[in-house]
Amino acid sequence: MHYSVHLGIHERPSDPASCAISSAPTPDFGFNAAPTASTAVLTNQTSGLIRFAPDFSTSIGSLENAAFPIVNHGTILVDNGQSNSLNAPLTHTGLLHVAGGSSLFLHNIFMQTAGELRISGGSLSAAPAQTLNFQGGLLRADGFLGADLALTATALEVGASTTAGNLTIFGNVSLLSGASVSFDIAGTVQGGTYDYIAIDGALTLGGTLDLRLSSAFATTIQGSGEFIVLTATSIAGAFINTASGQRIALPDDAGTLLVTFSGTDIKLGSYSAIPEPGAWSAPAGLAALAFTILHRRSRHQS
Repeated sequence: MHYSVHLGIHERPSDPASCAISSAPTPDFGFNAAPTASTAVLTNQTSGLIRFAPDFSTSIGSLENAAFPIVNHGTILVDNGQSNSLNAPLTHTGLLHVAGGSSLFLHNIFMQTAGELRISGGSLSAAPAQTLNFQGGLLRADGFLGADLALTATALEVGASTTAGNLTIFGNVSLLSGASVSFDIAGTVQGGTYDYIAIDGALTLGGTLDLRLSSAFATTIQGSGEFIVLTATSIAGAFINTASGQRIALPDDAGTLLVTFSGTDIKLGSYSAIPEPGAWSAPAGLAALAFTILHRRSRHQS
């Protein structure tokens, strides 16, 4: 059973104290959830769930009046297949999930200090000139993001872990101190079997570049293969763990890939396997034997 909490235009909380949501009930915000100006704070606790109404487009907060702030430690779920708006400022440490076929427009401040923003086939956008600030946690997205992003101490991943995804970002992206971006490689199809990010905006690099190679593809990957994992209008800066023209090691000693930056893309290629320990023994043994023979001949001739 779902309980509805409708904050309508004629409702004004008389007590500015916080409203806390725990495991029950689950608020289903409806079409009339547009409160008047309020100093109250809506806090979604760790076990709480705020779900956008399942049957129609939903707006939480008011554009005409000062919207109440939301502090989310639990889950905010957008899975109604509709276009939705969140007009309240959001401080986020839990899970904000925009599912496939659904969209969410953020009209106010967004700050993530922990937790996860997950887009799985959905769309999330923000007001013009608004930057979504990430200061911790995870941004896992496969779908569409329409906003400027500033990531500090935050991991950016495309789609589910170990599964290739395709992310389009309309906005500028800054990977700042402690941030990372990860790409899964399981084949040669851009956005299909390896992760791909398309940025219609400027990318400023920092943080680290992380790669994951599937065990199945590791047995068939070719040295001639190329993987354009990211494109942008412009690219500046550098990762702290690799630079253009350097090789980056894959996990589990799976080999290395050459990293190449152009002005508008990041390309991986020229795969090289790491030889097994036994592969070093034969050449090393032959070299040692040749050195011994030459040394003995030199002593005999003298």
